Amino acid sequence: MWHKLMPAEFGFYDLFTRHSRTMAEGARVFVEVLEKWPSHKNVERVYELEHECDTFVRLAIDLLHHTFITPLDREEIINLASTMDDVIDGIQVASRRLVLFEIDAVPPAMVDLARVLERAAAVVSDMVSVLKDFKKIDEQRERFERLHALENEGDGVFHAALADLFKTHASDPLRVIKLKEIYETVERAIDRCEDVGNIVEGILLEHG
Repeated sequence: MWHKLMPAEFGFYDLFTRHSRTMAEGARVFVEVLEKWPSHKNVERVYELEHECDTFVRLAIDLLHHTFITPLDREEIINLASTMDDVIDGIQVASRRLVLFEIDAVPPAMVDLARVLERAAAVVSDMVSVLKDFKKIDEQRERFERLHALENEGDGVFHAALADLFKTHASDPLRVIKLKEIYETVERAIDRCEDVGNIVEGILLEHG
């Protein structure tokens, strides 16, 4: 019954921080997966990190059920935890599809897109790890701007990658379909990073 003894502020913020850092680690490992493809060596590590993030979500919900006064609104807590989980879920799905689709070679643009995701996830981790300190508004604003810039950069890489995909593999529509689906999954994960930023920004405006 550790959650009944732990101060609510420590419990939730600690879970958020650990969740965000695990998510960011998943993005980093995903880049390694793509860089070393077709080796499957690091794919299992992505799966493990995704499972860890699921655990953090369950712990946050469990803590909600046992905490009368929470440091944030209950809806904010659920939205933050679930949206961070969307990021690592996207990373896990993309990794799994590399295997299921039997992708033999990864386009350089996919690695580039994953690196944008890695940087965005790192910004999210930095943002969430200091969420408890509502006085760091200026630092957080800089992170919001970086996230927005990374989302725009991701859009550019994504659209250029699709254009090249259709041009280079026009004679292999099945390959186009497979790679396009993976590209879209990674791009959505970047979008979810920006969504986390928007949630944090809303929390700061509400409680700062």
